Amino acid sequence: MFSKARLESGSSGGTCDEYGFVVPEQHVQKYREHSQKMANRRQEIRDQWTVLLKEIKEQGLQIDASITSRSEAIEAFGAKTRSCRKLVRGPVIQGIPPEMRPTLWPLLCGVEKARAARGEQVYPSLLQRCEGKERNRELELDLDRTFPGHPLLDRESAHGDLGIASLHRVLNSYALHNPQVGYCQVDAQVPVCRIGHGDTRK
Repeated sequence: MFSKARLESGSSGGTCDEYGFVVPEQHVQKYREHSQKMANRRQEIRDQWTVLLKEIKEQGLQIDASITSRSEAIEAFGAKTRSCRKLVRGPVIQGIPPEMRPTLWPLLCGVEKARAARGEQVYPSLLQRCEGKERNRELELDLDRTFPGHPLLDRESAHGDLGIASLHRVLNSYALHNPQVGYCQVDAQVPVCRIGHGDTRK
């Protein structure tokens, strides 16, 4: 997840918003004023999600404890995702606090069920293929053109090389996993959001 230090300024020295995008100089003051006004509201939302997340985790532990086979795991994890989606249907409109997204996004997307059905080794095996002969060179040409100036993807910034490497792993792996779609330049926008909130290997 982006830290305050990482988002303080872009590679060009400009002020960045909470997602790492540079705020135009003429809007910096208004952005800071708006952020200050929203601080209390964000804390209220964070407090609500803290209670919800505790309930979700407690339900998850109960479900996990009942699993004894792979077929039960697939069914149980599917039930966990459905229960979570139902529970957060209202609050999610207000947004999920950034620090909780690495936990909630995979749960809402049904990642555990997919892992139980397909096995834990799908992504690691794709990564091995990416590092070999199936490394997508066309994709590499587009990486530097994805959100230029963003500190996570700018080679001139402290974390740019790591961010670009993470993005390459995700996009190349997906292209191998779904060859009918393959790689499209627009695909990069979705994983960039995920890369900013945690380890893509998870």
